Amino acid sequence: MKNIEEINKDSLKKILAKSEDGKVDIPITLLWKKGMLKKDGSNPCIVSHYSMYGSTSDIYSFGILRLSLIDRGFVSVGVNVRGSSAGGNNYYLKAKKLQKMKTFFDLKSAFDKLIEEKYTSKGNIVITSGSAGGMSNGFLMNNYPEYFKGVCTSVGFVTILLTMLNDKLPLSKIEEEQWGAPRTSKEAFEYILKYDPYYGVKSQPYPQLYFSNSLTDPRVGFYESFKFIQKIREHKKDNHPIIMRCEVDASHAGSSSRWDYLKKDVIPEYAWILKLFNKHKA
Repeated sequence: MKNIEEINKDSLKKILAKSEDGKVDIPITLLWKKGMLKKDGSNPCIVSHYSMYGSTSDIYSFGILRLSLIDRGFVSVGVNVRGSSAGGNNYYLKAKKLQKMKTFFDLKSAFDKLIEEKYTSKGNIVITSGSAGGMSNGFLMNNYPEYFKGVCTSVGFVTILLTMLNDKLPLSKIEEEQWGAPRTSKEAFEYILKYDPYYGVKSQPYPQLYFSNSLTDPRVGFYESFKFIQKIREHKKDNHPIIMRCEVDASHAGSSSRWDYLKKDVIPEYAWILKLFNKHKA
């Protein structure tokens, strides 16, 4: 595997996508192996995103592990939409509570830009995120399934209302600062219901799905993914298998050992992605 320093700088590029409401430019950073970008839409594209709590996602898009995919022709993309702090603190504040859906629509605008510029095409994208980023994955697969070849979600927060309405869970009260207080506010309840992945499941074909979670996760219960996946199974109109992994000895961040993290978390997910695009023999 090459060191990150060996990658030619010409294979790294930043582009901007205009948000759906026209108010912001969304930064998109792309990395690919020199000589392997075709610019005809045929390149597989792996997009990492988060944009929750003001956090950015570049570390996941451009870490050393991504090179194993880039060497096989993938375009690795990092997107920081409203909800992150890539555009300053106000960029984050503009996608909280009753404005949270800006995060999801910004992501769609980013995908449209990648497709318009022919870095990839509809149905040739795999998205990865986890924890609160799971709500974005869930919204996107429910509403724009044709965009994605696959969706990877780890420890996904995908049953938002069910969790927020249960005041006995340890994080429900403090999370009201991010999403609103559906137990006491009808407006917050109705707004979250519009984007809650669990309640947004439709009778339609879905992309191929890879979910992972941890039995002892103290932040996002493993049962959230199980509930969500079971509902998708009951409604989906396709024959795609759904992969669900549950680690019995991991936490919210996955396996604590460096080697266990690679063996149990990274390798299975990357193997699934490579098989998805028929590049597992490359």
